[in-house]
Amino acid sequence: MSSRTRFLMVYPEIPDTYWSYHYALGIIGRRALMPPLGLATVAAMVPREYDCSIVDMNIEPLTDAPISDADLVLISAMIVQRDSARSVIDRCKHLGVPVAI
Repeated sequence: MSSRTRFLMVYPEIPDTYWSYHYALGIIGRRALMPPLGLATVAAMVPREYDCSIVDMNIEPLTDAPISDADLVLISAMIVQRDSARSVIDRCKHLGVPVAI
């Protein structure tokens, strides 16, 4: 295991609402409207001595393994994602991993 500090950046799931474009995305053959560019920008600004990974929960499920491996979980979300973000925060607390949102 690496001795480098590990950041896990999480973009919570957007529920099926106007903002998710869930049904329209299927028509155009995409799984998400856009990547989590805010998290990607922050990851690019993190010093090279840190390991960063991003999980977009609209594309893939978030498992406990990457949470447990992280030294810090960072979440970026809109109000419509509050339930999913709250779930991620609760999982992190249960696993003893600090969260920044």
